[in-house]
Parts: sequence; C-alpha cells; structure tokens
Amino acid sequence: MPVTRRDGLWFVAYFAAALLPRLSPLLSGAVFSDDLIHVPAGHLLSYRFLNYLELGFWQTVFGPAYLLGSAPQIIASFYTAALCSAIRAVLRSWAGVPRLEFSVLALLIPLHPLWNTFISWHVTGVYALSLFLIVIGYALLASRPMAGVLLIALGVSGYQVHLGLVAPLLFAELSLRKTPLVRRVLQCGAAAALYVIATKIAALAGLTTWGGRGMGLAASFHPLTNNLAVIAQPLLSFYVSVEAAWRGWSAIFAILALIAAIHRPRRWAPAPLVLPVAAAAVVLATNAPDSGPRMAAAIWIATLLAAIHSRAATIALVVFTLLALPVTLTDAENRTRGWRADQRILALLPAGAPVAIVRSSFDDPPLPPEWQSRPIVMQDFQAVTPFSYSNVHTQPEWFFGRFGHPIVPPAPGVVTIDRTTLRVISR
Repeated sequence: MPVTRRDGLWFVAYFAAALLPRLSPLLSGAVFSDDLIHVPAGHLLSYRFLNYLELGFWQTVFGPAYLLGSAPQIIASFYTAALCSAIRAVLRSWAGVPRLEFSVLALLIPLHPLWNTFISWHVTGVYALSLFLIVIGYALLASRPMAGVLLIALGVSGYQVHLGLVAPLLFAELSLRKTPLVRRVLQCGAAAALYVIATKIAALAGLTTWGGRGMGLAASFHPLTNNLAVIAQPLLSFYVSVEAAWRGWSAIFAILALIAAIHRPRRWAPAPLVLPVAAAAVVLATNAPDSGPRMAAAIWIATLLAAIHSRAATIALVVFTLLALPVTLTDAENRTRGWRADQRILALLPAGAPVAIVRSSFDDPPLPPEWQSRPIVMQDFQAVTPFSYSNVHTQPEWFFGRFGHPIVPPAPGVVTIDRTTLRVISR
C-alpha cells in the first residue's frame, strides 16, 4: 500500500501524542531505575534478544551513557508512532476502505497513562518496537509467511508478554476479511515456537537467566488480574477513589461489551471482555511474577481493537482516554518531581563523598504540599506517587553509585540519607 500525505500527517499526530504528554520528564532529564545501570547484556538475562540488539546499536551511536540522555524518549516516541501507523494501515487494508475510527483508535494508544512507562522509562522504550514488529509480522503472514513468522518471533523476543497481541490481531482480521483461521493459528504458533527454540539454544550455549525468565507456567493468577486492572485503575483512582480502583477496575470491560452488544448485536459483542483477558493470559505462560504498566500494552491495544465494529464503543473509548489524559500528565509530572528530589540531594554532596542509606519506615510518608495531587493507582493495586519514581527512594545504590558516591555503613562524618523521606539527616 503506497504511503500518502495523510499517512504522514497521522504519523506526526501519533508521534506528538507519544511525546508531548511526557515533556515534563523529558525537559527535566529524568531517568529511572534500570536506566542508571543497564547494559545490552542485561537483556540477555531475560532472553530478550531484540532488546540486546537495540540497546547495543544505540549505545554505539550515542555512547555508553545513552540511557541517561533525552534520545531514548525521542526514539521511543518514534517507535510508538510507527506502531500506531502500522495498526492503522493494517486495519484499513483489511477493511478495504479508509475509516476514521481506525485512525482515532490508534491515536488513543499512547495517551493512556501506562504509556508513560515506555516513553519516560528509557530502558523500556524498546517495548514499543517489539509491538510494532509483531503487528508488521502479522500483516505479512498473508503474503510473506516466513518473513511474518520471523518478525513476530523477533517482536516476542523483545517482550514475551507481547505474544498476547496476536489474539486481538487475529480477531480483527477474521472480523474484517475472510482468512484461513487454522493457517493463521499455526503460523502464530510457529513464531512462538521459534522464540522458545531460540531460548533453548541460548540455554545450551550456557546463557543463564535470572528469575526463570522465558517461557514457563506461572504459579499465580495475580499477574493476569493486576495487568488487566492497569487499564481502568488510574482513571478510577484519580476521579473517584482508591477504593473504587481496587473494586471496580473490571467495569470498563463490561461496559464496553454492553455498548458493543447494544450497538451491533450481530457482531461478537463479548470481544471487549474476551480480547483483553486473552492478551493478559499470556503472562501465565511466561513464568513472570512482575505486573504493572510495562506488561499491559497488549491489553490496552486489545481493548481498543475490540471496538472496531462499534462506533458507539469507539466513542466511549475516546471519552475514556480523554478523561485519562490528565492522569497521564499528572503521572508524568510525578516522575519529574521524583527526579528533582533526587537532584536536590545529589547537589548537597561533595564530589565523590560516600553516603550511608537508612530507611526510617517501609511506608511512604505523607506527600509534601507541593506534591499533592489526586491519587493514581497503576501497579499491583498500589498508588504511585513521586516517591515511586525517586531513585533515592527505590534504588539508592544504583543512583549514588552511578554518580560516584559509594554506599558505606552509617558512621560519624558520613552523610546519611533517609531513603523513606528523601532527606539528609546527618552531614
């Protein structure tokens, strides 16, 4: 399909939707957690081969401090725009005629607060590239199946849970055009098998992973429900209450299914319920105990694709996302607040001075007045605040080590920092 001027304009819109809501952490220079220490080989410990190649390439271009600069946010926004453009192009080609809702649904992808993770947490920006490769690979299965299988496998090697994107793509294709179901399932299965084979070869070659990463049965359903909850909890906590976010997070899926059933009763109305669950269920086969925004991208895209047959459901998702946009902006600002608190502490330290770290409590203290905002619940049914994004609070060893301050036990004359309150308590 030839690229038109309109395609270019939509790409620019998608890029802006990815980057502009995160200008605050971009302009402040915020970095977080793994950004401070990650090297390409670290991705191999999770069998994420795409990420190993991607980080190695950009460190060759920008230098070893690549993750500490602003380039990762620009590049992640580019990956996101490519992903949105790919979804728009694929859906339009399957339907046979351009439809505004496909363009708009794709625009909603980066506006959700969970996408802050992929733009403002530099080490995870490659996950948008992973999703893009899976979409492009799936689209190629009809004309160039071998290339499609290879691209899907490469995308899955960027983040294993993104295999969950296959289910909503399969639903969309079956809904919009005739396609051989069994062949598609076998092709997608071949892509997953190819990735598993690659991990087995890596293991035989002596590559070990931490935490049993790769593919394997999970011991709990908690990651599944936690990742599903990421879709609605930020909005509910922000506008209603934290308790509502804990108890009512599943309502958004039921409401969308009801709207789809009323508006287009002959279509597959349960899609807004089934597709997000199918996308989330992949985590049960990855042996990954983690959960949170970085694992929910495929679930959010599945939620959007479930609405392709219902203009009413599309409108409902547009309203939902516009309401979520202030949450996105607030969460982005919280990342900046956490980073600036870290910088204030760093500015108090003489160059190379050792520091001692103590924790006065395992509970976050009350937010200072300048940090007050509506609550946001976005991970493991817990509220996220500027404390959540402070490196001194979450990873002081990585933070101070990166900036040349060794960690030592508390002693007279040693600067002691309370990581709970982000305060220097002795100098």
